[in-house]
Amino acid sequence: MKILKFSLIVIAFLAIGSLKAQELIPFQSGFFMQYYEDDTRITRQDYVSKLKGNPVSNELIQKSNRHTAIAVLGIAGQLGTAIWAGRKAEDGESLSAPIIGFIGSSIFVIGFSLSGAKHHREAILKYNASFDEVGSINLGPTQNGLGLVMEF
Repeated sequence: MKILKFSLIVIAFLAIGSLKAQELIPFQSGFFMQYYEDDTRITRQDYVSKLKGNPVSNELIQKSNRHTAIAVLGIAGQLGTAIWAGRKAEDGESLSAPIIGFIGSSIFVIGFSLSGAKHHREAILKYNASFDEVGSINLGPTQNGLGLVMEF
């Protein structure tokens, strides 16, 4: 019985010692993003599937995608107000309304872009933090007295 307990403790130490964090890291490379898991480059599909595997990260990445899509729609609004300003300039009319529209849509786009980036960053941090909760082995009270206790 003592040999079984000893072997279980040794196996637990070896298992905890061999665990390795699997951090996801996105890098901006020119116009494109590069994705890494620790030091190994992975594809965007692998990156997204890993984030969607964690429920908290999945929720945050969906929110990030929604905010980014809204920002893209705001860019379409900026384009529309720029065309509207060009038409008004051709006719010699006042440009105050198109300029106000352009400024308003710019604030809209900046706000949702920053929000989308913030949620994306939080999704990555939550995913990476989920691997930090490995557990620990401490000397403490057990059912039979004092011994090694594994906490998760």
